[in-house]
Amino acid sequence: MGAEAVSSDFTFGMPSGGSSSSTITAGGTATFELLTPAGSFSGMVNFTCAITPAASPTPICSVPGSVNVTGTSATWVTVSVTTTASGSAVSGPFGDLPLRGWFVGWTLALGVSSLLFLGRRRRFVYAPAAVLVLFMVGCGGGSSTSPTPTPASKGTPAGTYTATVTATSGSLSHQAALTVVVQ
Repeated sequence: MGAEAVSSDFTFGMPSGGSSSSTITAGGTATFELLTPAGSFSGMVNFTCAITPAASPTPICSVPGSVNVTGTSATWVTVSVTTTASGSAVSGPFGDLPLRGWFVGWTLALGVSSLLFLGRRRRFVYAPAAVLVLFMVGCGGGSSTSPTPTPASKGTPAGTYTATVTATSGSLSHQAALTVVVQ
């Protein structure tokens, strides 16, 4: 009977006393410090991260692509989970009137008002038309209905998300589950 060869392995996870959960508001970032104690392991450790459940817009998990673990020294890995804040409705410089409507209205207003400079006799003929067009443009085209509000941009929905960080080196693989609560 021969002795079995023991391959070196690494461990990966939260350090003693560390929290694997963070509560943030939409638009915030949760940051975790994970520890990769090496023991007798030396080598490159690669990282990936996946967020569940799926959401729109989904939180973004950032991990280093890889770190070099050497000998008995521990290596810290920073994991960031970033969320998207809800935005407010954005309207154009002239409220909710489409740009096309403003362009046509002001072009018409400028065209009619330029007729006022043609001559003294013609000025009195075109003056009421110019005033009417300027009044219509100033009142939003004379529409009596109120515009439909533009919906606000969506932020990361409130809920509990799990960021699963996977550390691999060759055939070795370890995972750490991190919880992010978005309020």
